[in-house]
Amino acid sequence: MPSADSGMQAHIGVAGIEARNITLKFLIKAAYGVLDKQIVGSPAWLDSQLFDVTAKYDQAVENEQKNWTPAQRRSFELNGMLPLQNLLAERFGLKMHFEDREMPVYALVVAKGGSKLEPAGTVKEILGWSGNGIRPLGAGKLAAMQATTDQLAHFLDGVYSDQLGRPVVDKTGLTATYDFSLQWIPDQLAGTDPSGSSGPSFFTAIQEQLGLKLEPQRAAVRTLVIDHVEMPSEN
Repeated sequence: MPSADSGMQAHIGVAGIEARNITLKFLIKAAYGVLDKQIVGSPAWLDSQLFDVTAKYDQAVENEQKNWTPAQRRSFELNGMLPLQNLLAERFGLKMHFEDREMPVYALVVAKGGSKLEPAGTVKEILGWSGNGIRPLGAGKLAAMQATTDQLAHFLDGVYSDQLGRPVVDKTGLTATYDFSLQWIPDQLAGTDPSGSSGPSFFTAIQEQLGLKLEPQRAAVRTLVIDHVEMPSEN
């Protein structure tokens, strides 16, 4: 139903969905793992009308999820999320399909001079963090352990999509896992450091610190095409 609350809240987990003051576009992105620019054919209200959505999965589904391994649980949280997809179809009448459409992208490639990535397992922690995967550590910092360049491309898509303005596609040809960190001066902080220090831009940092490069190209990108969607009735 349309939201009357203020402030966005969203929890999508194995027990159900609890969302307040959320757009339908946000839910679609979460359900199908796509970015704004990968959704086409949407009405204007998809990104402006706010909703409250509460759904608890039936007991059979919940009981099945209790036996999931940590890997299965993580996969559910990050990928397709069938229960949320079913909810969007039932409550919003969402009908969609996927197409590969050519659009501007950033190709993540190996820079001239070669990769500077260190093989995974060379360090125990990076910037005070230890774990697996890629994690932002505040403005202008990220750390990665046991991560691939494909994971890096997907991470840049998800976390920095607004700043980059186009999808990121891994074209490095690298298949190993790596440990690395990346530090740069965010655009919005440039020139405001009271110490007067300066640092590299996001694009420069990737090239200087990782030996990689974000190269503007055009490529076919998996795109979600909305065939039908409707405003739900209150319930």
